[in-house]
Amino acid sequence: MEKQSPRQPDTDWGVLHRVLQDDEEHHLLRLVITGVPERAGREEIKEALEKAGRTYGEGPYLWGNYRLLPRPQWPRDLGSEPENEQAESLTFSDLLDGKGSCGTVEAE
Repeated sequence: MEKQSPRQPDTDWGVLHRVLQDDEEHHLLRLVITGVPERAGREEIKEALEKAGRTYGEGPYLWGNYRLLPRPQWPRDLGSEPENEQAESLTFSDLLDGKGSCGTVEAE
């Protein structure tokens, strides 16, 4: 009988856009990546996003005013149900398989 390795816990990560308005900082959830293995680090996820053609930033600044954070580190101003902000969502496995391709996202 084949031994199964213990399932690695996974978490959600988010791409958050940092916006300053009237000296107040706000965060807008732009993308939720679900099912990210706990062992995956920020740089691995960024690399997968960039390989899929998903880059975030402002002007020439890659990741300028954008942050990639695991769910436990999401800012409180997102509220208790940030998914209700109608952010795009994709699974980590779809991202790695190239099913999550799209173009560059720049601030409006």
